[in-house]
Amino acid sequence: MESNEALLDRNRAARILGISPATLDRLVKAKRIDHFRIGRRVLFAREGLEAFLSRCQVGPSTISDRRG
Repeated sequence: MESNEALLDRNRAARILGISPATLDRLVKAKRIDHFRIGRRVLFAREGLEAFLSRCQVGPSTISDRRG
């Protein structure tokens, strides 16, 4: 592993995602975001944050998509 940027704490990860640490905690509890548990610490890999954002991306819709 690389230096101190290899794993991010919850505050840094939340800042990167643009969400609050409490929202990040809810995502962890729901197992919707990849994370590591080391003892009581919860850490995040930058790649895992990028993967989460990719899964959340919504593509453009058209009027016919909304009509069902």
